Order: sequence, then C-alpha cells, then structure tokens
Amino acid sequence: MFVKNLVVEDFPKNIKIQKDNNTKKKSELSFGKLNNKETEELIEKIISWYKIKFSGSRLLSDDSSKNMDFDDNFYTMTFSKLNDRLNCDEIDSFKCQYINIDYNMDFREIKKSLDIDKSCIAVELFTRKNNFLIKKYDKICFLIIEKDTGKLVDVKGDFLLPKEFRDNYFNYELRQILSLLESNNNGINLSILKKCILRHDKDMLVRMKVINNICDKLLFGFKDDFDLGYYAAMIFLDDINSFYGLDINYNYLDTIIDKHYKNKKKKKKSRSQ
Repeated sequence: MFVKNLVVEDFPKNIKIQKDNNTKKKSELSFGKLNNKETEELIEKIISWYKIKFSGSRLLSDDSSKNMDFDDNFYTMTFSKLNDRLNCDEIDSFKCQYINIDYNMDFREIKKSLDIDKSCIAVELFTRKNNFLIKKYDKICFLIIEKDTGKLVDVKGDFLLPKEFRDNYFNYELRQILSLLESNNNGINLSILKKCILRHDKDMLVRMKVINNICDKLLFGFKDDFDLGYYAAMIFLDDINSFYGLDINYNYLDTIIDKHYKNKKKKKKSRSQ
C-alpha cells in the first residue's frame, strides 16, 4: 500500500521496489547493459515511482468534463528526480546507446590504448591474410562512433577505407557506413560493425517492450480507476519523450483500454443472459 503524503525528499536514493505478487511471470527482457533481472528491477522502480506520484491524485467529475486534483507528489516527483535515482547502466540502457562489442579478444588491448572520449566507442574493421593454414590479421582500423547518435566522429588508421569515405567520414552514421563498405568491400571484415548495429536494433525493440510493460502496469495499477491509470501512463510517456527525445504516441494505451472495455462489455453481456 502506498503512502499518500510521501514527498520526494523522503523517497530513498535506492528506490524500494514495491512488487505486485499477482503479476504474471514476465517475458525474458534484457537490453543495453541490463540482464533480464536488472531490466525487471528497472520496470518495478519506475512503476513504484509513478504509483507514489499519483497516490494522492483523484478525478473530479462533473456533467461535462473530468478534472484532476493533484497533491504535492505530482508536482515534486519529476522524471529528472527519478532519473537521479537510477544507476548508470539503467540510464545508459534507456538511452539505447551504441555498445562496444568486444567479441574479438585480439583487439581488446589495442582498443583500450586508443585515446577516445568516453562518449564514444571504437568499432574495428580488418582484413586477413592467409599464412598456410592460419589466417592472420593484415590491416586494421577503428571507427570512432558517438554512443548516443551512431555518428562517426573519427577514424584511427583509415587506409582500409575508400577515398571518398576518408575525405568525408564525418558525414556518415553506422548504417550508411555499412552500406558503403558492403558495396566497396575489398575484403574488409564487417562482422563487428554488423553486430553493433544489430545489437542497437534489438535494444531499441526491447526498450519499446519495456515502455509498453510499464504502461500496462500503470493502466491497471490503480484498482478499477482506469482513468487515473490512463492519465498516469500518459504522463509517463510524456516524461520519457521529453527527457530522452523520443516520439512515442498514445496509440498503444488507447488499444489496451479499448480492448479492456470491450472484454468488460462481453463479460457483462454473458452474465445477463
């Protein structure tokens, strides 16, 4: 049960997770730097925050419209303050940053020695040469990529790349780089570049599932007050859109609410027969 008069200053830095014991088993979710368990904990943290944020709110209905009556929690418990209570891995995962793929152990030490900003990652490209039965590395270069945008900001050793690319490399982002190099390959191994893009695409997909999961829990998290649940989920989406620069609409919420009321009408009709 949530404390109605709790203020944001009393909310601990290490957020206490309030779990719903009746919640169905969650699907396997992991994204960014978070494994499945850590992702579930992130979901519960956010749900707990918004339930407390809206714990003292209520709908004021009249003949023509509905208005909200908010307590202090609604105004003081901002998304920025919630973000301050998340750890670095949770924040980075929600940003869906491009992640350094370290499948190739041979390049790990070299990458550590590169002088690059913490906001960037290094993605290796290489060619091999045959030495009897052993394939050895021939030429290596590193693409320095911005984690947040996927844009190329520098190249360490650009002799592997086509001339037109070397002259204008700052104009490209990862998918454009992959497309260009696939059409003009010259034996360059693009496996790490492809894995980096695929990992980012997967993280974007799972982040959307996580956001939808949170919306589900908020929609049905205020007993039978679906109007309040809908409003809480809307505010959550507005907050996350504003804070992370996303553009998520309310279509998913509307679909779930519409489906719920249709099912409710069917049950009511079957009982009356």
